[in-house]
Amino acid sequence: MGFVDYYFTSEAQVICVYGIINRENAERVFRDIEHAVERAVPPRVLIDLAGAKNIDENGVILFESLSRRYSEDGDFLTLCRPDGMIRDLLVRNGLDRFSVIDEVPLRGGTAAASGR
Repeated sequence: MGFVDYYFTSEAQVICVYGIINRENAERVFRDIEHAVERAVPPRVLIDLAGAKNIDENGVILFESLSRRYSEDGDFLTLCRPDGMIRDLLVRNGLDRFSVIDEVPLRGGTAAASGR
């Protein structure tokens, strides 16, 4: 089951997505991300996908909705550390219009890199 956790750094709010995002939980994951975005100070959000195991078409719809909602804000929303399969899925569905980076700041200020 997919779930979301989040924390703040001096640079951004980091939202960590874990597990599988599918039709059973995509709406709840979307609401959890929305709730975290509302609390973002500074107004920059990084969505860390390193813990995401799989994303189905409902997960794609979730990221399309986020993209539509936040695309006007430039790099306000950035996807971080998607693995190869999830990165390919994002590109195939045109979601590479998000900024996608391979590092995310950790709670103590150190950066974690993807294992790609």
